[in-house]
Amino acid sequence: MKGDARKLMGIENDSIDVVISHWLFGVIIKHEDVKQIIKENYRILKKGGLVVHSESSPVCKNKAQWLYMKSDMLAFHTRWWDPKKIEQIMKRVGFRKITMEFIDFKIRIVPKISIPLVREWQKLESFTGRKQAIFNPKLESFLKIHENEIKKHGLEFPTEYIVIATK
Repeated sequence: MKGDARKLMGIENDSIDVVISHWLFGVIIKHEDVKQIIKENYRILKKGGLVVHSESSPVCKNKAQWLYMKSDMLAFHTRWWDPKKIEQIMKRVGFRKITMEFIDFKIRIVPKISIPLVREWQKLESFTGRKQAIFNPKLESFLKIHENEIKKHGLEFPTEYIVIATK
């Protein structure tokens, strides 16, 4: 099934046991759209059904994670949602037994390839939807300003959070 997560057409109320999503909110810019997605998840879940969602946390534990997050935001125009805000929305919608788990991946991109890799991100059609790379002046400016820090620290995947909630 392909569709808009804000309006899950063709899925009846109280008909699904589990909803699982990964990095969905990062491509959603507006707070109202995230709220609508969470409402739709609630609507389609059976009583006692679970929603499991994972997302990268905007809380950076070191400079390499911050550099990764900022590079990602500029290259892919992603938004990094605070887990506390997601939890608050879920509570307001009606979810209960909300738990958060945090996972540190410890995946580091070595400094030597960090800048070329970030420039390659602009060419990833599956993420950008573009057929060819487009010069991104904001990203290039960021890389130039932070070049020495990137060469020193590299980039590191941030902490991932998983939110699990029950209808």
